[in-house]
Amino acid sequence: MKKIIYSPLFWGFLFVAIMVKACNSISDDICGNEIYKQSQSPDGKFIALAFSRDCGATTGLSTQISIIPVGDNLENEPGTELSPRIVK
Repeated sequence: MKKIIYSPLFWGFLFVAIMVKACNSISDDICGNEIYKQSQSPDGKFIALAFSRDCGATTGLSTQISIIPVGDNLENEPGTELSPRIVK
């Protein structure tokens, strides 16, 4: 049976992939959303939420908007409808 030896390049890519995944999962945990305005759609099926998103001391606040179905909660994720403008 032939033994497979992986090159240092393989191990480097694997390490980088694991680090990127780890950083992405950590970054969502340090962010927080604070809703400051909400408005229901005329048909009553959706809610538009305006909120500020804060991801810690190294980033500024950003105002964002998400449109979600009535009864759903705002997840700890960036807005779905507006590109953020950073407020410093």
